[in-house]
This record gives sequence, structure tokens and C-alpha cells, in this order.
Amino acid sequence: DTAPAYGAAEARLGAVVRGRSDVFLTTKLPSLRRSGVTASSLEWHVRSAIETSLKLLGSIQIYLLHDAEDLTTFGEQLIEVLVAEAERAEIAHLGVSVYNPEAI
Repeated sequence: DTAPAYGAAEARLGAVVRGRSDVFLTTKLPSLRRSGVTASSLEWHVRSAIETSLKLLGSIQIYLLHDAEDLTTFGEQLIEVLVAEAERAEIAHLGVSVYNPEAI
């Protein structure tokens, strides 16, 4: 489990596990609302984030929203973009990180 928010974690992890089939990788989409992303630039930001993580890690099995509030901000549009990008990048599962019961 890693994320761009954890500094160089993706690059370091990717250097160690690249090409291994016995490692299951999870990473996260940086907070969109905190980054000032708009609905019109949403697809570009999601695609860019996934591509960057893939370059660093080699593969991603699970991709999570790091900020559950992004679902409130972008709703169905975000889900549609994530599903399309996950299919394109061959990411098996999507999910959301939640840190308290209220976020669920």
C-alpha cells in the first residue's frame, strides 16, 4: 500500500518489486479537491496520476481514492473516469480510503 502523498515511496517500492508476480500493489489517487481539480480537467488529472504511478510501480492491482470527499465533489463523473482509466491501465480493483465512520 503506497501513494504519491508518501514522498518517494512509489519509486522506492517500484525499484524493488518491478516485474514480480508475487507482489500485490495498491496505490492511491491524490486528493483532487485539495489540488484544485475542476470537472473539466478531471479526466486528465486521473489519467496523469495513474500513468505516473504505473511508471514508478510497474503495475497496480488496486487503485484507491485517497480522499473520500472527492466522491462528494465529483460524483458519478469521477466513478466513470476511474472505471475507464482502470480498464485502460489493467487495474483489477478500485476503492476508497476511509479514515472514520462518517466518511463511509
